[in-house]
Amino acid sequence: MKDITTYTENDNQFYPTPASFMERIGNDFYSEIKCFEKECRYDIRVLEPSAGKGDIAQRLAKDGLYRVRGLYRDSIRCHVECVEIDKTLQATLRGMDLPVVHDDFLSFNPYTMYDLIYMNPPFENGELHLLKAISLQERYGGRILCILNAETIKNPYTRKRMELVKRLDELNAVIRYYRDAFLAEDCERKTAVETAVIWIDIPAPEHLFNSKVFESLDKAREIRIETEQTAEQKELIRMGLDWMTAIVAQYNEHVESALAFFKEYAAFENTYNTRFSQIEKDTYVKPFELKVYDERGFDINRYLQNTRRLYWKALFDNPNFSGRATSKLRNELSSRLDEMSHYDFNEHNILVLMEENMKATARGIEEEILSLFDRFTKHAQYDGCDNIHYYNGWKTNSAHKLNSKIVIPFYGVWKSEPNYVFHGSGYGGYCTRKGYTYKLDLREAIYTLTDMSKTLNYLAKGVCGLENIDLLEGIISRNFERGNAKNITTEHFVLTFYKKGTCHLKFRSQELLDKFNLFASQRKGWLPPSYGKKAYDEMDEEEKTIVKEFSGSEEQYNKIFRNQQNYFVESRELLQIGS
Repeated sequence: MKDITTYTENDNQFYPTPASFMERIGNDFYSEIKCFEKECRYDIRVLEPSAGKGDIAQRLAKDGLYRVRGLYRDSIRCHVECVEIDKTLQATLRGMDLPVVHDDFLSFNPYTMYDLIYMNPPFENGELHLLKAISLQERYGGRILCILNAETIKNPYTRKRMELVKRLDELNAVIRYYRDAFLAEDCERKTAVETAVIWIDIPAPEHLFNSKVFESLDKAREIRIETEQTAEQKELIRMGLDWMTAIVAQYNEHVESALAFFKEYAAFENTYNTRFSQIEKDTYVKPFELKVYDERGFDINRYLQNTRRLYWKALFDNPNFSGRATSKLRNELSSRLDEMSHYDFNEHNILVLMEENMKATARGIEEEILSLFDRFTKHAQYDGCDNIHYYNGWKTNSAHKLNSKIVIPFYGVWKSEPNYVFHGSGYGGYCTRKGYTYKLDLREAIYTLTDMSKTLNYLAKGVCGLENIDLLEGIISRNFERGNAKNITTEHFVLTFYKKGTCHLKFRSQELLDKFNLFASQRKGWLPPSYGKKAYDEMDEEEKTIVKEFSGSEEQYNKIFRNQQNYFVESRELLQIGS
C-alpha cells in the first residue's frame, strides 16, 4: 500500500497484495462475487486504483475475476484499467499491457462506468480512497472490493473515517477481518497489521430509472380535463367489458410514450449530427442507431403496426374474450392478426371485430357440432361396437343417430417405450430389446377432450351442466398420474382408453345426447320440418313414421315437444353464444 504522493518501493505505505491473499478473498467472497454470473455478465470492466506493480490487475486480466479452491473461473473476463501515481510503476504496468488511465486517484473523474473497483489503497489515508471509490460507483451503480487497514474502521477518530463508517453501514457493506493477511510466505513485504476486506454493492441511482418522457406524459395526464365517455366506451361498459377499455388505455399510453421518445430521439440525432459532424466526418460507424422490434431504422408506421399486433394478440389470447372457443375457432381468430395489425387498437374497432366475430363464431359453432357428430358416427361398426342407430330419414334412407355408448379412434394417449436388457459387462456388453412398457400421455387426451367438451357445452345449457374445462383437465391428470385409464367420469362422459388406440365413451346425460342428435339430424335435413313444432297427433303418417323411428316412441317425442326450449337451438341462439 502506498500514499498518494510519489514514492519508492521502500516507502512504508507500499505493500503489494500477495497472490495467496487474493485467493483467500476469492474463496471468502465467492457468494458476493458470483453476482456477475447471476446477472449473466461475463465481460466486465474493472478499475484498480493505486495499482502499484499490478499484482491485482495482472491476475484479473489473466485469470478472470476470482479463483476458488484452486480452480480458475475464467468465465468472467475482466477488462482492467489502472490508476498509479508513481511514474516508474506506471512504466511497469504499461510493460504488462495494462492501461494506466490516470495518476492521482483522488483527482480521477472519468466518464467510464466500472462494474467493479478492486482496490488496495494506502494504509495512511485509505478512507479517502474508499470514499472516492464509493462516489464514483454511485454515478451508475457498481461494486467495490477493497483491502483496507482494519484500524481505519475500528478506530474512526477523524471526520473522514466517521463518514466512511457511516456510509459502509448505509450501503450494507460486507466486511471480513484478517490478522495474518500480509504474513504469508509469498508476501513481498510483510506486516502484522490487521486487514479488513470490504465488499460493497452500490445500486444504480433512481434518476437512471426515471424517464423524462414518462414524467412529462404523467404530468400531462394529471392536468388533462376529463372528457365524457365515447359511445363505444359506454357500450363496452354496458356489456360488462370494462377490462377492454382498460387495455385500450394501456395501448394508448404505450404508443404515446414511444412516439414521445421517437420525437426526442429524432431531435437529439439531428442536433448531435449538426454539432459534431466535423469531428465525426471521417467515421463510417454511426455513434447512435435506433433499433425497434429488432429492425434497424426509424419507422413510426412499422412500430405502430408491430405494437397493434401485440395488443390484438393479447386480446385474442385473453380467456375472457376467447376462452369458450374451441382450438379451431381460436386458430381462425389468430389467423386475422396480420390483418388486424393495420387497424388501430381502439374501442370502435374492437366492437366491429366482436360483431364480425359473433357471426363467424355462430357459423363456426354449428360446423364444430356437426364435425364432432361426424367424428362420432364415422366409425359405425368400429371394433364390433354399434355407435349409431339407423332410421329412415326425411326423403332419404341413410339417416342415423348416435347411441349412448360409442367407440372412436383415439391415438397418442398410450405411448409405448421399448424395454432393453443389458448383457455382459464393460466394453463387451450389448443390449437387446425385450417387450414394451406403456405409459399414459396426458397432452393428447387433454387437447382432444377439451375441444369435444367445449363443443358439447354449446348444446348443454338447459339439459345438463356445463363442463368445467379446468376441472376436466384436473380429473384426467389425476387419473393418468395413477396410471388409470378406465371409467374416468367427467361432466359429459364416462371414458375408457385402450392401448390399441380406441376410446369408449358413454354419454352421462340422455338429454344432451338427444339434443346433439336432434341438432345434427335437423341440420342435415333428416327430420321433417315439422319436427318439434307439431304435436304427434297432428302429423301425417310419413312424418309419424320418421319421428317414431328417430325418437324411439311417441312418448319420447312428446317429451321433446313439451320442452322445446331445452332441445332446439336456433341460429339466433348460436349468435348469442358467440357473444
